This record gives sequence, C-alpha cells and structure tokens, in this order.
Amino acid sequence: MNHIIEEIGKISNTLSHSHFSSITYSKVLKVKVIRGVKLVVRDCVASDPYLIVRHNNHKLKTRVVKRCVNPQWNEELTLSIVDANQKIKIEVFDWDKFSFDDPMGVAKIDVQSQC
Repeated sequence: MNHIIEEIGKISNTLSHSHFSSITYSKVLKVKVIRGVKLVVRDCVASDPYLIVRHNNHKLKTRVVKRCVNPQWNEELTLSIVDANQKIKIEVFDWDKFSFDDPMGVAKIDVQSQC
C-alpha cells in the first residue's frame, strides 16, 4: 500500500491503515479522510485540493481546502457497498475556478481487505 500512497503526493495519512478511525462493513463503509501531506503545487504557489471517493456508481467529495499543500479535511464519508469485490477509487484534484480541475493523484483500495 505504501507505493500507492507515494503516488498521490504523500497523502499517506489520509489513506493508511493507521489513520482510518473507523471502518464499518454492513453494506455501508465509513471512511474518515483526515489530511494530505506535502501535496504537489498545481497553481502558482499552492493548490486547492479535494478528494473524490468512488465505489461502483457512488461518488462522494470532500470540501476544497484553499491554498494549501497540507490540507486538513477531517471528514467522514459513507459509501454504500454494492459489491465488495469492487475497489474504492480515491482521486485527488486541485480545484480551479476558470478551467478544468487538475488531477493530483489516484489510489485504489480493496474493500475486502478493510473489513
């Protein structure tokens, strides 16, 4: 899992096992998104990061943290699990007001390994 975390610009604290405060599996999965660490700069001096968590046809989004490469989200997202064989996809983006949001990284997590 460490190589996946490095790919997303050190948001290991968001995704690593030690930082999941609660994971409950009974057709619902609760994921606590805590923070990102040393994310890449996509704008002039910083980024405006947010995460999108996807599973099957479900899509959840954190709030945008403006001008920050070490964002603190502290948000709990609840996914309905339709198929535990499908991986959760976590994408990090830099929000842009006048253009498309810039991708910053992606990771996939096996739902079954978290249960």
